[in-house]
Amino acid sequence: MDWLTSTGDLLKIVVGAGLGSAFVQASTAYLTERWTRKTKADFLALRIAVMLETFTDQCAQLVYDNEYAEEFPDEPLPNWSITLPTFEPWPDDIDGWRSLDQNLVGRCLNFRSERDRQQRVLRDAIEYVEDDAEKHVAIVAADIGLAAWGLAEALRTEHGLLASQPNPDAAERLERRAKWAQDQFAEDRARQEKLLG
Repeated sequence: MDWLTSTGDLLKIVVGAGLGSAFVQASTAYLTERWTRKTKADFLALRIAVMLETFTDQCAQLVYDNEYAEEFPDEPLPNWSITLPTFEPWPDDIDGWRSLDQNLVGRCLNFRSERDRQQRVLRDAIEYVEDDAEKHVAIVAADIGLAAWGLAEALRTEHGLLASQPNPDAAERLERRAKWAQDQFAEDRARQEKLLG
């Protein structure tokens, strides 16, 4: 009888060890795959955030350049630029994209279309009133530049990445110049109403 009991105990030990080993192997594979996926997502989020922050900085530089645009005596208007910064192609990392939050992916993928739409809005606005170009550029560049900044912050927050350090003045400059432009348009409207009034 002792032999059957010890065989039963041995069988329990072998089965228990087998199940335990299978559980450990399955858990290890799952955790490794999950960690790899998170690492890919975090790295892609960082790359995208840096691209968006660079775009914001370029928008701020455009506004700055227009604020101090060179004026030529034989030209009626300063040498303003009305072209928004271009946006480099998104990283080609399918697994990384699949690992990101899909709402953020949608916002990222729609960003290029939004930049192009804003460029069309800018060109249409300036087509008839060139002397307001600096104001229109300030508003549109602030709108798209701050949208890029907000999306970069959302990516960094979602993935627990460190806050950005590129150009801390970029977002503030965009906000300040957009407010200036809106105030200028308000003054222009008030002046026109007074003349027509």
